[in-house]
Amino acid sequence: MNIEKLRWSDDAAHALAPVMGLDADGIQHDVESGAAELYRIDGTSYLVTRVEGDALIVCCYIGEDLREAARHIVAAAKRAGLKTVQYHTETKGLARLLDDLGGRCIGRYYIYAVEVH
Repeated sequence: MNIEKLRWSDDAAHALAPVMGLDADGIQHDVESGAAELYRIDGTSYLVTRVEGDALIVCCYIGEDLREAARHIVAAAKRAGLKTVQYHTETKGLARLLDDLGGRCIGRYYIYAVEVH
């Protein structure tokens, strides 16, 4: 899996638009200010993350093979000494996938935490 860190761009904004919703301006601001990081995976998928305390927050993800990407995300969190990876989603399909990966719902809107061992 090829993961590359990017600067904010029109291409990323266009690709992520379906999953950013009303948070688009905030996500763009966070990436441009360095509070969040933007990645492209295998040339087609996009991921935005930020660190809050001891958790890696997956702000948004669009693309294929989230199951495989999630393994890399957890490994990166572990290398950084973080305790959890949190996914905030309203999508039941993602919630089921995170259940399968050992996540547990910790909030009202499918906030899932996957512990980093």
